[in-house]
Amino acid sequence: MGIYRSSKFNITKSAIYSSFLFGALHSINLLSGPVTIVLQQMFSAIAIGTLFVVIRVITNGLFFPILIHFILDWGPLTTYSYDTGGSWVLTLTIFTIIFLVSTKTLSLVDQQLQHLQIEIEKVK
Repeated sequence: MGIYRSSKFNITKSAIYSSFLFGALHSINLLSGPVTIVLQQMFSAIAIGTLFVVIRVITNGLFFPILIHFILDWGPLTTYSYDTGGSWVLTLTIFTIIFLVSTKTLSLVDQQLQHLQIEIEKVK
């Protein structure tokens, strides 16, 4: 924690690290599905992971990220098939936008927290 306290963009860095881990954990699906579809899923999981962090930070709780993850996992169980893969262009476009907006939001939160910490230290 000492390293993070002395650096900038703590939440953003943590979100990116945990999102890449979240995406990597989806590689387990390589055991049951085509590589292309699983790679798309891993890429989307990274973007959704950063969005989950934004929701976690905004709501200060895990209920909504867990609920959204449940809905995302449960919904396709009734209709999803591995027969066809989605378009890489569509996947990259949508999830890159989600990732960039989420990362920008987190960096703004980090900046606000840093300014708040500076103001608190001035008062001391």
